[in-house]
Amino acid sequence: MVGKKWIYVLIIFLIVALRFTYMDVNHENYYWDEVVYLHLAENINNGGYYSHIGEEFRAPMFPFLLSLFGYGHFFVFCLVVIGIVLMYFLGKEIFNEEVGLISAVILGSMSLYFFYSFKLLTEPLTLILLIGAMLLLYKYEKLNKNYLLYLGMICAGLAVLTRYVAGAMALSIFLYLLYKKKWKEVLISGLIFLVVLSPLFILGMLNYGNPLGMLISNLVDNTSKHGGLFYYFIHIYPILGWFIPAAFVYGLFSKENKKPMLFFIITYFIVLEILALKYDRFFILMFPFIAVIAAKGIYKLNKKYKVGMLFLAIWVVVNLTVGLVHIDMDRSNTALLVNSASDFDLEGNMVSNSPVYFSYFGNQEVDYIPIVETDISHIDYFIIDNYHPREEEYYLIYTNYIKENGTLVYNMTEGHREVLVYATKS
Repeated sequence: MVGKKWIYVLIIFLIVALRFTYMDVNHENYYWDEVVYLHLAENINNGGYYSHIGEEFRAPMFPFLLSLFGYGHFFVFCLVVIGIVLMYFLGKEIFNEEVGLISAVILGSMSLYFFYSFKLLTEPLTLILLIGAMLLLYKYEKLNKNYLLYLGMICAGLAVLTRYVAGAMALSIFLYLLYKKKWKEVLISGLIFLVVLSPLFILGMLNYGNPLGMLISNLVDNTSKHGGLFYYFIHIYPILGWFIPAAFVYGLFSKENKKPMLFFIITYFIVLEILALKYDRFFILMFPFIAVIAAKGIYKLNKKYKVGMLFLAIWVVVNLTVGLVHIDMDRSNTALLVNSASDFDLEGNMVSNSPVYFSYFGNQEVDYIPIVETDISHIDYFIIDNYHPREEEYYLIYTNYIKENGTLVYNMTEGHREVLVYATKS
């Protein structure tokens, strides 16, 4: 066991070292959500939680931490490492030390998480809180100490303050407690959960005049559809491949208590199916718990057939390679837009289909191109890019009109990407 343990530790060390080497790979390459979080963090440092383009409904914890610890990728790297360490403790708590180490290897290598965890997004922090909540729930089960359950509920509440859909963890804990007929614990946990969520209610009142304003606005913003009813069933192979699902199924056939994790996996999967927006990235919040059960399957495979470590090593190499290929293909994805926003020096009323880039990187007041019928006579510049196209009727009417009648003053292209600026007045 000593030999195996140190092999797993070496693999984890190599994964962390690889991540450190690529830590700044996305410098000047930011997705929309990243820029929104950076913009909100900047505004927090300026004294308020707001966004003049209307995205202050975002869960506040991640931008708040960015405002405290800086806007660089080192902060997110630290979060990823903490998550990997917590994975070890979760697997060890439920199964044994070897399963814990395998769990940490799996989470650190999963190509989809590997790709997104280099970005300034909420996944690494949310995973820390979800893993922490699950770990405390298992310790509560083992020691029968209620304070551990309540600490777990605090983690679940903080997860919601980081990513709203992570509320599936709190819901799954409530359902599990009801299943166990822990009526008093359900009540106290519910009160604790509401207290932890109080910043959402306060910001809702401040920004929307409604304690539920943050949640309602976020729900309205996510009503556009992407992906059909069977999206995640169809994409399970592109997301996870075949080895981890197979190991997961094999790991299910073990005597240890897996019910708390299964409650979350099932609850979260149902939530994802209900949501109109469906993306591969949303699946990441299930990864730690799929990884732990799959790690048990690999452990059993190694014990019985002596091939678990070999299959795991091959899987790690393949996944890290796929992750690096995706990172390399994406590394300059939004660079043209970021650099254009940084370089523009325009005066007047401006609208864009990517206004947050120009607000944050260009420090300019830029609004959305209208998507409903409105007066556009006061607008001096239309900034149109093909990064974030819209399909609304009036957006298309206004952009087609300005392309035909406006004066093109900037035309920046790079490959298939373009950023065009039209002046409305000569």
